[in-house]
Amino acid sequence: MPYIPGSPIDAYCANCKADTKHVVLEVDGLQVREVRCEKCRTSGEFRAPRAGLRAGLKAAVKRKSVPPPGRKTTRRRAEPPEEIHRRLLFGRDRNNAEPYSIKLKPAVNDMISHPTFGIGVVTAITDPQKVRVLFEDGERMLVCNRE
Repeated sequence: MPYIPGSPIDAYCANCKADTKHVVLEVDGLQVREVRCEKCRTSGEFRAPRAGLRAGLKAAVKRKSVPPPGRKTTRRRAEPPEEIHRRLLFGRDRNNAEPYSIKLKPAVNDMISHPTFGIGVVTAITDPQKVRVLFEDGERMLVCNRE
């Protein structure tokens, strides 16, 4: 239904900070351009009522959160670092771990014995002089391969 000047319309009033009854003042084609609030008598550009926006947003969020029928959605929980550490060291002799030093040249899956962090496993070589090592309390970046 096209609006004509003088017809009532629900809109958001920036002055009242609420959805109120307004009167249409200016129409451009099918678009309402200017309205006047019946409560505070201020005029300004038309703003859609917030109640409709909130209801639409809630419906969109609800649609998004419900999985489609026939499809199971299971979230894979992140494995704690101590579990990964335990799995990487399973069946390996901890006495064979190389003591950590800056001059050490490790490879991926090598065991390292650090004086502060304990025994860890090299998971990645990120730089010629940096390696990622997984210790029981988490992953750390260590400097190595320096003469």
